[in-house]
Amino acid sequence: VDSLLDDGVLTKAEVVKEKGFFLKLLESGDEDVRLGAWREVVDLFDNGILTKAEVVKEKVYFLKLLESSDEQVRTSAWREVLDLLDKGVLSREDHKIALQLLEFGDVFVREGAWEKVDSLLREGILTKAEVVKEKVYFLKLLGAEDEDVRSKAWETVSRLLDNGILTKAEVAKMRDYLLDLLESDDYDTRYSAREVAISLIDKGVLSKEDRKRLHRALESEDEDDYYP
Repeated sequence: VDSLLDDGVLTKAEVVKEKGFFLKLLESGDEDVRLGAWREVVDLFDNGILTKAEVVKEKVYFLKLLESSDEQVRTSAWREVLDLLDKGVLSREDHKIALQLLEFGDVFVREGAWEKVDSLLREGILTKAEVVKEKVYFLKLLGAEDEDVRSKAWETVSRLLDNGILTKAEVAKMRDYLLDLLESDDYDTRYSAREVAISLIDKGVLSKEDRKRLHRALESEDEDDYYP
């Protein structure tokens, strides 16, 4: 629909007039069809084709996808949850779903959820007490085997320290996983690790020995400008 609107093939008014057919897809008995429709919801919402009230009315059919017996459908549906939370389709009454995201088995989905914790707290979907109870699942991300997941998780640490979800002691115990990223083969990962390490030195989380290790990493790339 986006491309048809952009190319002028259809007008917004014409699409809005026919949206009843799309709303039926949101409750389709075919899970693949239903999932495909729910993947389009945010774009149609942003374009003003659908209203929040119309989508909220259908959300029970989305929630059923989260419990699908088909693992691929189930996992794909969980990946849509954050966007639906952002748009207010899912709300405080669905907070148990948000909590499940924070401990989700797929580390990519889980890491993405923890990136959104600030907004989940701000919008009142989760409480600080609820998030604190789940932080063990975030701490595991700090040592994730996948460097991209681990790097992004470490980028979230400062915010979680600032809002009192994590303690300095908890982060300090995991610091070797961050320092190992200083020697990653990927430049962007090394750069991110340096920036995070510098911020954690400022917060008093990393030690003098950690600072020396950071300094050695910087010297190896002749980028002393990053040294705090």
